[in-house]
Order: sequence, then C-alpha cells, then structure tokens
Amino acid sequence: DLDAALSLRNLGTKISYGGASSYSLPARADLGLSYTLGRSRAAAHTLALHAQASAYLADSLFRLAGGLRYSFKQTAYIAGGYSTVLSSPEMGFASLGAGLSLWGVEIGAAYLLGSSDNPNSGSLLVNLSYSF
Repeated sequence: DLDAALSLRNLGTKISYGGASSYSLPARADLGLSYTLGRSRAAAHTLALHAQASAYLADSLFRLAGGLRYSFKQTAYIAGGYSTVLSSPEMGFASLGAGLSLWGVEIGAAYLLGSSDNPNSGSLLVNLSYSF
C-alpha cells in the first residue's frame, strides 16, 4: 500500500504573551510518503518505508527524513530513521525506536543520535496516542 500526506503547520496570527513582544511560530509545509508491505489484519509481519520532506517557509530551510518500521501482529514495532537539514548537515540525526499498541492505545519511545554539537542528540521522545 502507498500512502501520501500533505500538511501545513503553524499558519496564523502572531503570538503575544501579556504585552511582551509578539512573534510568529515557524510555519512549515510537509509532504510524506509511506509504502507498506503486509498491511492486512491477517499479516503477522509488516514492513513500512517512510519518506518526508519539510519546508520551513520563513527561513527557507528544507528538511529530509526517511525511516523503516517493522511491526509484529500490529502490536509491537521497532523503527529506525535519519533526518537532516539540507543547509546544515551537522543538524542531522539518526533515530531508533520501539513501541506497543493494544486496544487502540499506542505507547512508543525513540532515542535520537547525532553529533556532539547537535542539540537534538541524546533526546528521548515518548509518545502516547489513541486510535478510534
């Protein structure tokens, strides 16, 4: 199966905190593609390949990301990926993650690996979601 998604984020008015100076959130556009093998409910093993391109509109920055995710019986998964900013390759990082999904509730975690001057390096991300 092939899936595609387009999103626009952080569009709108400026943010102001109690009379302090106002600023805009970094508006961006994302385009994502995903190709999945073994997606049927009967499939015990699923392998998905993901790719994403992001454009930060005000700063003219472009980010490319890609990853691979293996799922077992749509209950447990492991994933790995890489993300980079084209104009600043030192901001690139790899990610390793895993998660569980039961009764529509999914919990996952990912660890980011990057160079020592990358502020994202060493970050642990935790996600909790519900699908209905």
